[in-house]
Amino acid sequence: MEIIPVTFSHSINEFRNHLIDQNRSMNTIKSYVQDLLFLENWLFSRHSDPIMVEAITKTDIKDFESEIKINSFLSPATINRRLVSIKKWSDYLFESKYSPVNLGREISVMKVQKQNTIRWLTRQEVGRLLHAVQLTKHKNFQKGLLHETLIILLVNLGLRIEEACSLTKNSISFRNNLVNVLGKGSKHRVVPLTEKTKAHILLWMENREKDSDYILVSSKSSQLSTRAAQHI
Repeated sequence: MEIIPVTFSHSINEFRNHLIDQNRSMNTIKSYVQDLLFLENWLFSRHSDPIMVEAITKTDIKDFESEIKINSFLSPATINRRLVSIKKWSDYLFESKYSPVNLGREISVMKVQKQNTIRWLTRQEVGRLLHAVQLTKHKNFQKGLLHETLIILLVNLGLRIEEACSLTKNSISFRNNLVNVLGKGSKHRVVPLTEKTKAHILLWMENREKDSDYILVSSKSSQLSTRAAQHI
């Protein structure tokens, strides 16, 4: 394959034009260019100026990757963004015959642990919810009691809405004060049942309109649906 000689700086300009032709956003293009300029500055210590693309090796790129992963104060997300920029640039160079090899083909991005976005309700927020439920109970006792039971299952047992709606009589041991919860991925976990929560579940089961294997029932169904619970 005949290689077209090009400097690093010129390759950035060509890559920028390529991104513009692909209708990429200006913010994306700006990020790509900044990341490549960062690489160019790093390469100055290894190559003479001007840096020719055909002189850059896979070893250069792998060494750069290792250095920013180990010795950098950058966040994993920023490191990954820079590595992805280099991979995209490398793909373009190889396809455009500016480089005899795909320099970034062996780059691997870092695994970034997802942040826990769960926000627990405060005592004040739970109190306001239960107060609103009491107002509902005055107007419609059955409806209010259902709402109250759902909230207590979610708050006191730490259940997801899907788990609360799937809770059955057989999953609760009132004698041992334990609840067997079927969670995501069909994984089971055991949750302790307090006397207060147990008393409320029994109160609900004694007063609900339908007898069902499921704990939560509605006026129309023997199992409260997830959508109906979310609406509550």
